[in-house]
Amino acid sequence: MFGVNDHDSARLVSDLLGQETVVFQTMSRALDSDKSGISYGEQHTARPLLTPDEVRNLPQHVELLFLAGQRPIVAGKLAYYADAEFRGLYDAA
Repeated sequence: MFGVNDHDSARLVSDLLGQETVVFQTMSRALDSDKSGISYGEQHTARPLLTPDEVRNLPQHVELLFLAGQRPIVAGKLAYYADAEFRGLYDAA
């Protein structure tokens, strides 16, 4: 996925990436002087792996790959034009 700039495309990419479960831990304390104690809790909630805004703001060197039958892949873009190994193997025009 290269250069996602519009909200609809960013939403599609976000949806394709899926969701993750985030666990929030909470602590509460009784303010009543008759009751002293602390209670702890956990809340499990789903969130997108990347929100549409995060998709639009990915760094230039990062790309997302979607391959059939595979989980999405976060990869680094290869700047072939800046790599000596590929010099002369492309048309710079």
